Amino acid sequence: MAAREYQLEIDAIDATLISIEKVLDLPKLRKQAAELEVEAGVPNLWDDPEAAGDTFHRCFAGDRSRLMLDIDGFRAGRKKELKKLAEDMAEEAKSTGNSIKLKPMNAFERKIIHDTIQDLGLSSESDGEDPNRFVVIYPA
Repeated sequence: MAAREYQLEIDAIDATLISIEKVLDLPKLRKQAAELEVEAGVPNLWDDPEAAGDTFHRCFAGDRSRLMLDIDGFRAGRKKELKKLAEDMAEEAKSTGNSIKLKPMNAFERKIIHDTIQDLGLSSESDGEDPNRFVVIYPA
């Protein structure tokens, strides 16, 4: 292959790389990679199987899709616990007339609380910023 042919190949590859860089937002990708590295390094990450699965999945698939992970029925059991908690706290809110603040929860857990409270005819809302976002249950 002559020098000119090599240069044509190099120019074609360079043009392809420039096209790819125009489509990709490299600074954003680098920032996301750094954030994932921090998330994946949290010592107690594996204490919450859903959070661990979500972080693991995003490392390989990005934010394009979400993985539902239920190890040994954890998710189903947690859903049952949260419904019971919501029912108990709704009863307390009704009997005392006071709003009830729950401990911080992830989005999956908060949704179960909100849905259960709505089914019971009361209202609730999320407050705070992640990862310390929590549910407030109102008596009426």
